[in-house]
Amino acid sequence: MSPIVLLVVFCVVMTAIATWRALEPDRVDPVDAGAAVVVGGLTTLTVSWAALEQGWASSAGQLAIAAIGVTLVLGGGAVILRRWDERPSSG
Repeated sequence: MSPIVLLVVFCVVMTAIATWRALEPDRVDPVDAGAAVVVGGLTTLTVSWAALEQGWASSAGQLAIAAIGVTLVLGGGAVILRRWDERPSSG
């Protein structure tokens, strides 16, 4: 297994952890949701890089995967910036 594939696996695990944390029913925090989206976007960008290195997708496919990743990172970052000063709701 190449190092980039190991990085993709690591990113997928981190995305799962961030998503689990954002979906905790007893604590809702928009910043956690934004962070989960950013981590998912970084995972998507890592998959794009792996697709480039491993030849998993065509150039158009790699570009589409990268565009989705950039969109997720920017969207999650916007949520984090917009909601940073809000206190999480409890219960």
